[in-house]
Amino acid sequence: MTIKRFGLIGHPIAHSLSPALFKAGYDGRYPYELIETADFEEAYERCLEEYDGINVTAPFKEDAYAKADIVSEECRLAKATNLLVKTPEGVKAYNSDLLGVRLWLQERRLFFNPDETLTVLIVGCGGAGKAAAAAAASIGMKTVLMNRNPERASKLGEDLRSMGFEAEDRPLADFRACFREAD
Repeated sequence: MTIKRFGLIGHPIAHSLSPALFKAGYDGRYPYELIETADFEEAYERCLEEYDGINVTAPFKEDAYAKADIVSEECRLAKATNLLVKTPEGVKAYNSDLLGVRLWLQERRLFFNPDETLTVLIVGCGGAGKAAAAAAASIGMKTVLMNRNPERASKLGEDLRSMGFEAEDRPLADFRACFREAD
């Protein structure tokens, strides 16, 4: 019997708690290793050769999405992935960041007037920020985006608007005002 192997790619990740969480979640049945390198291609090739599934963290979430053979709907929305699984059909990408944030926001939404459009502020437009923004936008929230690199926030806002969602990118200088306006 072949034992399945799992791991995490990203850089830096030596501090990650993922191995402990994985071990606790699966009672130590499967090996889980950190595959730390600054080179995405190196990490990805190693994963294809040695692992059945990998978690993906910064800065590789967008690169991993681009490499996947099959992408889930939540990945299409976020244009990023945090989980790749080898299947007989190819490498499948999932985004549990988006699913988790969406679920959390839907639960909080119960406390607001259902006819009211809520505003959410997303600060940071990397892989996790993209997932959070797409989660909020996909349940009808107005999504305000900020990033140290304003072009990155602008691009994410453009992507969300092209999918029919309400999104606005704002400069970091507007943080206080946007924070006060957000629900």
